Amino acid sequence: MGLVARIRNKIDNKRYVVSTAKNPYGVFEIAVFEANFLYFAKNLFKPILVLNSNNEGEAQILHQKISHLIETKDPQELKQDYIKIGKLKFGQFILGELNKRPNEENDFT
Repeated sequence: MGLVARIRNKIDNKRYVVSTAKNPYGVFEIAVFEANFLYFAKNLFKPILVLNSNNEGEAQILHQKISHLIETKDPQELKQDYIKIGKLKFGQFILGELNKRPNEENDFT
């Protein structure tokens, strides 16, 4: 399975690419890249977000949800949430399993 979404953010008007692919180890990786005007990733080696899933169905849902969030929310704010929560918990946050937003009082580690 491989999915690609080309997205223009409504807040910063920048272009992004969301890519989902299965790596050789059987893990699905969902990566978000900043894109140029032709929707090619500016830097394939430096995604702004990366999420992993062992399940194809969950990977598809994560792809759809992160695509919607990148289109409608401030990507820099999402990146800050990603840094605060950590890579492993961010997928759960996107899926709605963690209902509260991260702040200084919460410890998501």
